[in-house]
Amino acid sequence: MPIVVRKLLLFQSLITLIAAVLAFAIDGWFSSRAALAGGLIVIGATVFSARRAFSAGPGSSPEQILAALVRAEAFKFVFIAVSVFAAVMLMEGGHLAMFGTLFATLLANHAALLFMAQSKSTP
Repeated sequence: MPIVVRKLLLFQSLITLIAAVLAFAIDGWFSSRAALAGGLIVIGATVFSARRAFSAGPGSSPEQILAALVRAEAFKFVFIAVSVFAAVMLMEGGHLAMFGTLFATLLANHAALLFMAQSKSTP
């Protein structure tokens, strides 16, 4: 897995851990567990999505690379939707902590993209 993906996963893990500790301090173990669930949903989606996105080998055509990226994003969307549905059905509460962590870790993806674009544009 490329170093960029590893750094993103580390950043998402850190966000999840901080959110879980804050949720525990504010509302106890139940919210902390919900925050962990929200973060792990996105981390799992990122791992599987990255594997699918990079499944096109180095000699692949642009069309094959684009197809792999589209399939990866479609899988990520479905994975997150199904996982969130299951988590909401299984948990009796703590949804605010779960969704807060989920959105924070999703924002890490966008922050990483912005950081990568910015680092490539500066000499």
